[in-house]
Amino acid sequence: MIALGENQQAIDLVTLTESLHRVGELESSGGAPYLAALADGMPRVSNVEHYARIVREKALLRNLIHATHNIQQRALEGEDGADTILDNAESSIFALAEDRVKAGLIPVKDIVRDNFERLEKNLSRGQKHHRRFHRLQPNSTSCFPACSRPNS
Repeated sequence: MIALGENQQAIDLVTLTESLHRVGELESSGGAPYLAALADGMPRVSNVEHYARIVREKALLRNLIHATHNIQQRALEGEDGADTILDNAESSIFALAEDRVKAGLIPVKDIVRDNFERLEKNLSRGQKHHRRFHRLQPNSTSCFPACSRPNS
Protein backbone atom coordinates (compact mmCIF):
# COMPACT_ATOMS: atom_id res chain seq x y z
CA MET A 1 0.00 0.00 0.00
CA ILE A 2 2.86 2.35 0.77
CA ALA A 3 4.42 1.69 -2.63
CA LEU A 4 1.10 2.39 -4.34
CA GLY A 5 0.75 5.63 -2.41
CA GLU A 6 4.31 6.71 -3.14
CA ASN A 7 3.67 6.08 -6.85
CA GLN A 8 0.48 8.12 -6.55
CA GLN A 9 -1.66 5.18 -7.60
CA ALA A 10 -5.13 4.45 -6.30
CA ILE A 11 -5.16 2.17 -3.29
CA ASP A 12 -8.04 -0.26 -3.53
CA LEU A 13 -8.64 -3.99 -3.61
CA VAL A 14 -7.89 -4.32 -7.32
CA THR A 15 -4.67 -2.28 -7.38
CA LEU A 16 -3.39 -3.81 -4.16
CA THR A 17 -4.07 -7.37 -5.34
CA GLU A 18 -2.39 -6.68 -8.68
CA SER A 19 0.61 -5.02 -7.05
CA LEU A 20 1.12 -7.90 -4.62
CA HIS A 21 0.70 -10.43 -7.41
CA ARG A 22 3.26 -8.60 -9.57
CA VAL A 23 5.93 -8.76 -6.83
CA GLY A 24 5.03 -12.33 -5.85
CA GLU A 25 3.69 -11.50 -2.39
CA LEU A 26 -0.03 -12.05 -2.92
CA GLU A 27 -0.15 -15.51 -1.38
CA SER A 28 2.19 -14.66 1.49
CA SER A 29 -0.11 -11.75 2.39
CA GLY A 30 -3.08 -14.09 2.69
CA GLY A 31 -4.27 -14.20 -0.89
CA ALA A 32 -7.04 -12.40 -2.74
CA PRO A 33 -9.88 -13.79 -0.57
CA TYR A 34 -8.17 -12.51 2.58
CA LEU A 35 -7.67 -9.05 1.06
CA ALA A 36 -11.33 -9.01 -0.02
CA ALA A 37 -12.39 -9.88 3.54
CA LEU A 38 -10.27 -7.00 4.84
CA ALA A 39 -11.92 -4.64 2.36
CA ASP A 40 -15.36 -5.74 3.61
CA GLY A 41 -14.48 -4.30 7.00
CA MET A 42 -13.34 -0.97 5.58
CA PRO A 43 -15.34 2.18 6.35
CA ARG A 44 -17.74 3.24 3.62
CA VAL A 45 -17.79 6.67 2.02
CA SER A 46 -21.52 6.82 2.63
CA ASN A 47 -20.82 6.90 6.38
CA VAL A 48 -18.17 9.62 6.26
CA GLU A 49 -20.26 12.17 8.18
CA HIS A 50 -20.81 9.70 11.01
CA TYR A 51 -17.08 8.87 11.09
CA ALA A 52 -16.20 12.58 11.06
CA ARG A 53 -18.47 13.16 14.06
CA ILE A 54 -16.72 10.36 15.95
CA VAL A 55 -13.28 11.73 15.05
CA ARG A 56 -14.34 15.26 16.04
CA GLU A 57 -15.67 14.06 19.40
CA LYS A 58 -12.53 12.04 20.17
CA ALA A 59 -10.35 15.00 19.17
CA LEU A 60 -12.36 17.25 21.49
CA LEU A 61 -11.94 14.79 24.35
CA ARG A 62 -8.17 14.56 23.71
CA ASN A 63 -7.90 18.34 23.64
CA LEU A 64 -9.93 18.58 26.85
CA ILE A 65 -7.58 16.09 28.53
CA HIS A 66 -4.57 18.10 27.31
CA ALA A 67 -6.07 21.40 28.52
CA THR A 68 -6.98 20.03 31.94
CA HIS A 69 -3.52 18.52 32.30
CA ASN A 70 -1.98 21.94 31.60
CA ILE A 71 -4.37 23.57 34.08
CA GLN A 72 -3.45 20.99 36.71
CA GLN A 73 0.28 21.50 36.08
CA ARG A 74 0.01 25.26 36.45
CA ALA A 75 -2.02 24.88 39.63
CA LEU A 76 0.45 22.42 41.13
CA GLU A 77 3.44 24.58 40.21
CA GLY A 78 1.74 27.61 41.75
CA GLU A 79 4.03 30.07 39.97
CA ASP A 80 1.08 32.31 39.07
CA GLY A 81 -1.66 33.49 41.38
CA ALA A 82 -4.91 31.57 41.68
CA ASP A 83 -6.85 34.25 39.79
CA THR A 84 -4.42 34.12 36.86
CA ILE A 85 -4.50 30.34 36.73
CA LEU A 86 -8.31 30.37 36.89
CA ASP A 87 -8.51 32.99 34.13
CA ASN A 88 -6.19 30.93 31.93
CA ALA A 89 -8.16 27.75 32.69
CA GLU A 90 -11.39 29.47 31.74
CA SER A 91 -9.83 30.74 28.51
CA SER A 92 -8.53 27.27 27.63
CA ILE A 93 -11.91 25.62 28.17
CA PHE A 94 -13.73 28.42 26.35
CA ALA A 95 -11.36 28.07 23.38
CA LEU A 96 -12.25 24.36 23.21
CA ALA A 97 -15.93 25.22 23.24
CA GLU A 98 -15.40 27.72 20.42
CA ASP A 99 -13.45 25.19 18.35
CA ARG A 100 -16.28 22.72 18.85
CA VAL A 101 -18.73 24.92 16.95
CA LYS A 102 -16.36 25.66 14.08
CA ALA A 103 -17.14 23.62 11.00
CA GLY A 104 -15.98 23.37 7.42
CA LEU A 105 -12.94 22.27 5.53
CA ILE A 106 -9.33 23.24 6.07
CA PRO A 107 -6.81 23.23 3.23
CA VAL A 108 -4.11 20.59 3.63
CA LYS A 109 -1.39 23.22 3.32
CA ASP A 110 -2.71 24.92 6.50
CA ILE A 111 -2.68 21.64 8.41
CA VAL A 112 0.85 20.88 7.23
CA ARG A 113 2.09 24.40 8.02
CA ASP A 114 0.56 24.28 11.52
CA ASN A 115 2.09 20.87 12.19
CA PHE A 116 5.53 21.92 10.96
CA GLU A 117 5.40 25.00 13.19
CA ARG A 118 4.36 22.86 16.16
CA LEU A 119 7.08 20.28 15.40
CA GLU A 120 9.75 22.98 15.12
CA LYS A 121 8.62 24.50 18.41
CA ASN A 122 8.68 21.11 20.15
CA LEU A 123 12.06 20.22 18.65
CA SER A 124 13.51 23.52 19.81
CA ARG A 125 12.34 22.59 23.33
CA GLY A 126 13.98 19.18 22.97
CA GLN A 127 10.78 17.13 22.82
CA LYS A 128 10.80 13.89 20.85
CA HIS A 129 8.02 12.70 18.60
CA HIS A 130 6.81 9.14 18.43
CA ARG A 131 4.50 9.41 15.44
CA ARG A 132 5.53 8.71 11.87
CA PHE A 133 4.78 11.50 9.46
CA HIS A 134 4.49 10.76 5.77
CA ARG A 135 5.30 13.15 2.97
CA LEU A 136 2.50 15.63 2.28
CA GLN A 137 2.31 18.25 -0.42
CA PRO A 138 2.25 21.56 1.53
CA ASN A 139 0.84 23.49 -1.42
CA SER A 140 -1.96 21.03 -2.10
CA THR A 141 -5.45 22.45 -2.44
CA SER A 142 -7.03 19.32 -0.96
CA CYS A 143 -9.10 19.76 2.17
CA PHE A 144 -9.81 17.70 5.26
CA PRO A 145 -12.67 18.02 7.74
CA ALA A 146 -11.99 20.59 10.44
CA CYS A 147 -11.93 17.83 13.06
CA SER A 148 -8.66 16.59 11.58
CA ARG A 149 -6.68 19.64 12.64
CA PRO A 150 -4.72 19.31 15.88
CA ASN A 151 -5.41 22.10 18.35
CA SER A 152 -2.26 21.98 20.46
